[in-house]
Amino acid sequence: MFPFVALQLYDDGDNDSSVKEAMTGFLIGLFLLWMLLNVAFFCTIDLSYLGTFFGTMTAPQYTCMLYVGERAKRASRGGGVANSLISLFIAGSIRARRIA
Repeated sequence: MFPFVALQLYDDGDNDSSVKEAMTGFLIGLFLLWMLLNVAFFCTIDLSYLGTFFGTMTAPQYTCMLYVGERAKRASRGGGVANSLISLFIAGSIRARRIA
C-alpha cells in the first residue's frame, strides 16, 4: 500500500510521465506476484497448520497447552512424565500462571 501512495506523491518534474507509468506497472506486477505466491503457499501447506497463522495463542501458551495435554494422556495410561529440562521449565511456567 505504501509504495502506491508514495508513487502518487512522487513528482518527477517533467510533463513526461513514462517513468511514473513504468513504476506503476512494475509495482502492480510485484503485487500480483506476491498475491500468487501467497495463494500457492496456502494451497500447498497442510490445512491443520492454518490456525497457527491466524490464531491468537502465543508460542509459550501453545507449548504449555501441548504439555498439559500430553501429561493428561500419560497420566491416563499410567505412565509418568520424563524429568527433562523442558518439562521442568513448562511445569514451572504453568505453576506461575496458576498463582498469578
